[in-house]
Amino acid sequence: GNMPFLNKCRQSGINFTNAFTAMPFTHETYKTIFKGTLPLSDYFDEEKISDSKLIKGIEKYGYQFKINSGYMDWFEAAYESGVWYNQGTSCSEILWGGLLCLMNMEEPAFILGHLLPEGHNPHFYSDMVSNDFEGVKNRIYAAREQMDKQLEYYADFLSDESITIYMSDHGFDSTP
Repeated sequence: GNMPFLNKCRQSGINFTNAFTAMPFTHETYKTIFKGTLPLSDYFDEEKISDSKLIKGIEKYGYQFKINSGYMDWFEAAYESGVWYNQGTSCSEILWGGLLCLMNMEEPAFILGHLLPEGHNPHFYSDMVSNDFEGVKNRIYAAREQMDKQLEYYADFLSDESITIYMSDHGFDSTP
């Protein structure tokens, strides 16, 4: 409710309200989507994602696949965007890196960005003050608002022909 840009996107796009991931955790969800494995069958498997049917399908249609996140080094080097981020990197920096990646590509690209720390515990955001640490619920709302503003800002750089997918594997509940 406190993300007006994403709410505006819902008005002109497709909004799945009853979709499910393999598990409510990024690591397992990525392994299932990109490797086709069951969530817990290879939980400790650290093999890089290199032979993905999904990525091959994306490439078959003329797109280069690039991952733009530092939290996950699960992809072969050929799929990395060329910028490494850590868990504390703001969504603005990751979105900027994705935009730079797009601008430097000569072929159409599919860029997968993974946004931290606004979307994950402890829900940090750029204009936090010390008293923001007192209420988790308020911090989550503020971090979502901050992320929404960043998504809107960077979306303005994309052409009208771009397809943008916003999704979360953390689910939805009535309390943020």
